[in-house]
Amino acid sequence: MVDTIHDFGKLLWDIAGILRQEGLPSWQYVEEFSYFLFLKLFDEKEIEREKIASIDGKEYEPIIPEKFRFHNWAEAPETWVKSQGYKNIRDFLKDLFHTLAKLDKEGNQERRIIAKIFKGHEPRIKKEKTLSELVKRIADLRLRGVPYDQMGQAYEYLIQKIGAEKEFSEYFTPRHIVELMVEIIDPKPGEKIYDPGAGTGGFLVKAHDYVIREYIDKEKDSAKQEFLLRQLRENLFGREKVEYVYRLGLMNLVLHGDGSSNFEHGDSLSAPVMAKERNRYDVVLTNPPFGDLKYEITGTFDHWTRRMETLFLQHVMNAVKPGGRVGIVVPDGVLFRADNTHKWVRKRLIEEFNVFAIVSLPSGVFKPYTGSKTSLLFFEKPKDENASKTTKIWYYMVENDGFELGDKRVPIDKNDLPDALEKWKIWKEKGIISDEWFGIGPKPDKQKCWIVDVDTIRENDYYLNANRYAPYKVEEVEYEDPVTLMEKLISKQEEILEGMIRLKELIGGEI
Repeated sequence: MVDTIHDFGKLLWDIAGILRQEGLPSWQYVEEFSYFLFLKLFDEKEIEREKIASIDGKEYEPIIPEKFRFHNWAEAPETWVKSQGYKNIRDFLKDLFHTLAKLDKEGNQERRIIAKIFKGHEPRIKKEKTLSELVKRIADLRLRGVPYDQMGQAYEYLIQKIGAEKEFSEYFTPRHIVELMVEIIDPKPGEKIYDPGAGTGGFLVKAHDYVIREYIDKEKDSAKQEFLLRQLRENLFGREKVEYVYRLGLMNLVLHGDGSSNFEHGDSLSAPVMAKERNRYDVVLTNPPFGDLKYEITGTFDHWTRRMETLFLQHVMNAVKPGGRVGIVVPDGVLFRADNTHKWVRKRLIEEFNVFAIVSLPSGVFKPYTGSKTSLLFFEKPKDENASKTTKIWYYMVENDGFELGDKRVPIDKNDLPDALEKWKIWKEKGIISDEWFGIGPKPDKQKCWIVDVDTIRENDYYLNANRYAPYKVEEVEYEDPVTLMEKLISKQEEILEGMIRLKELIGGEI
């Protein structure tokens, strides 16, 4: 048995490497590997349930049919498939996948979840030798005694490795950024938690783990603890549009102790979803898609734009319930674009919500997907008309997040995120800012945190980008990559075009 979650995750990544010989892109071979790992881990869960039932003198009815339970066939797959009348391993696996995809007809909630995972997917691995080697290696993993939540954490490690791949990284938020956002939002037991662009489920998983660690594990009454745990898993809501990413997210949630029953495949910008989700959630945590719309949507918005991040932001503003809190990743253009839509969104945020924190991230945090400059935007919806709106915004300028800002994202010693979290907690609890944080004290290198009052925001036409209000300016050491520069040029071109359209409207010209 491996010693640590990191070791376990590394071992999983090494086993997944067997599929390189199939010639698949890395995200595809890891996706394929995930199905077999899921069968192994879920089987371990069922074996434990069997033992508990046996101790209680009961008979356990497995969720996965006996013929397809991993421990029955994976240690000697060639022998097993022939004993069951199949021509080869591939034919057996086709039947396995098709059978599990139909489990939703049996009514059990877990069977329905498994059917969602396997529905519509055909195994891509064609070589019998590769299949045999893969399942034998996974079968050899000694997991007895490993807590089920740790298996889920190891799977998260695997998901992180996929997130480093160019083809997949747009659906993945770096987990250290997710953890900071979850800490600042501080989700609590009983709160409904939502991610409308869930990807592989990272925000929901981290929120799930946070609530257990910070609240449920500290509950001394075991009956209440069990109730809170069950309630938490029923209160995780998410949606992902891309089907294969949705399935990875579903597996991720199941392997973290479920919480998957409210995880949906679909478009959060569609009209039915927009209507259903209004004023529904206590907590929203999300990193929405960036850039121009790539498909037609049916949702209606107060201010239309083709920028997906701005449409998602409007959706989130409507989906959070009065008294609820939001943490969302936005490209910095949302905070400073001069067109009417972005100005209106920022004004509404300031005047109708309580924007309480903005964390500015350096360019490169989301590489290799994009080098765009991004920020973390935090706000809450007032409980009623008399509740306070934005009065002061806490800013933090992150210069280093613990990794190099190039495509490879190599770990480094410099990391501002722990400092950001510490200073946020002090500000939240005590409402004080140390002179040292402004660079007035003996450590001028710590001048990364400051407060801006709402009147200053109004005077600056509701611009919210951190650099506008910083008591110092961040010196850009590295040149930006060409892709990032092109993104900025495209954004600027959009602003110019929108300005020209408004000018033609003013002088009465046809558009």
